[in-house]
Amino acid sequence: MQTCTTADVPYPPEVVAVLDVARDIIEDGHLHSILSSAVELRDLRLHFPFDQNIMTQTSLVSVFRDTTWKKLRKLQLSQVFANSANVVDFLLRHKATLRELSLYEMELLEGTWESTFMEIAGKLPRLRRIRLRGSFVDESAEWEFGSIPRKFSARGNAIENYILRGGSWPDLEAFPDREQEKKDFPGYVEPTLAHEDEDTWSDDSAESYDSDDFGKL
Repeated sequence: MQTCTTADVPYPPEVVAVLDVARDIIEDGHLHSILSSAVELRDLRLHFPFDQNIMTQTSLVSVFRDTTWKKLRKLQLSQVFANSANVVDFLLRHKATLRELSLYEMELLEGTWESTFMEIAGKLPRLRRIRLRGSFVDESAEWEFGSIPRKFSARGNAIENYILRGGSWPDLEAFPDREQEKKDFPGYVEPTLAHEDEDTWSDDSAESYDSDDFGKL
């Protein structure tokens, strides 16, 4: 990964220096060491700033490797690349605890998002909320899930419901290929299983699914 100078990109030297340090922390394994030592981790939110002139997107494997957090409930990731097998393996490793999942601007270097979604659909039994946003790129296609809060993607919602509930792959052609205004659909709610069961954790703490923080990156 090439270090850029201030002549290469429109950033002041101190910003480039900070990004250089951030890149080194990730590449040298320090971020993984910090995260893997947090054995009680329940809520993980990682947003990796991305500018192709300074640093490439961050690899899922370089950050998580083979770590499993036995109490992980909520996961938010932004601007990460991986192979399909990495994504499937990581999510299924946490199927016993993962309740909320938010992914934004993701890229697959091997495999497709369609096959990835099929591999995890209905196999995350504790998952109650999922949000896919932004562009999801793979070796054969680019999926757009939208990112404007006042709008929603019917196709995106169909895929989110499919991941939550399993069943047959949705007929995406039956849904509009554009974002729609939420205000035009009174009573609109995002895909969720949050209210279909009453659940508590082994530590007797109730889990809330109505936080405005869900999905914000």
